[in-house]
Amino acid sequence: MNQQRDLDALIATWLDDGPIDLPDETRRAIAVGLRTQPRARRVAILGGSAMFALNRIATAAAIVLVVGALSVFVLSNRAGGPGTTPQPSMSVAPSAAPTSSPGASASRSASSVALFADGSLISFVSTRYGFSLAHPADWTEVRSDHEWALPADADWRTRAAEEFKAPGESILVTAWSVSVASGTTIDSWLKTYCPLATTPCSGLAPLTKPVTMDGHAGSLIQFKDDTQAFVLVGDRMYVVAVWEPDTDPRTAPYGGAQQLLKDYLATISLTPGGPASASSSPTPS
Repeated sequence: MNQQRDLDALIATWLDDGPIDLPDETRRAIAVGLRTQPRARRVAILGGSAMFALNRIATAAAIVLVVGALSVFVLSNRAGGPGTTPQPSMSVAPSAAPTSSPGASASRSASSVALFADGSLISFVSTRYGFSLAHPADWTEVRSDHEWALPADADWRTRAAEEFKAPGESILVTAWSVSVASGTTIDSWLKTYCPLATTPCSGLAPLTKPVTMDGHAGSLIQFKDDTQAFVLVGDRMYVVAVWEPDTDPRTAPYGGAQQLLKDYLATISLTPGGPASASSSPTPS
């Protein structure tokens, strides 16, 4: 037993006075390695030296070499001395949230316009109502044959509106304008128009979205069976309507009725000087 203690003391002294100053974690690793080394039976060799003593010395040396080499490597990296390359952190970075490409919104709008047949648009000028627009090349246009007025023309079948029909007449888009009394608002005008043309006519706030037409603000309303936009410019109301709900499958290739209506609005320009004739129609003040 004295020989065993002497050997442990020898190894401990060697570690203390060795050529390198080992970190505490390295010492602990060597100590653990020695404790876990199997205790072999004594076998007398070379003048009474025990085999297990040689094994323990060899084990200690091997542990010192491996752990010492790792320690030097780690310490050199921590020190960041000449010739060393800082190692990347092993912490896991959170996954980046998916982002849309800068042109995602523009691409969606462009794609819906591109779905207007082969992407080519035909210009249409309404001198009667004071605007120009562009419609898909494969859509049919039907010009109005009289001036739109309330209450007679508050019907989707009226011939007073400028009409644009999709192939096979599957979708109908109409556009017109009408003179209104000074002080009229979109809400006050709808109180007369809505009961004659569509439904519902109350609780419209959740169904309403802001839109613009040639730089003028307006309201897009998703009614039960149709989608319409109302833009008040001065004392004139401009109305563009897609006579289908947003969920109608026939409007799906165009991004739905709302997107189709927005695409039409995006092409509209008001004619300088307004309509050729601007006669008033009965409207609420």
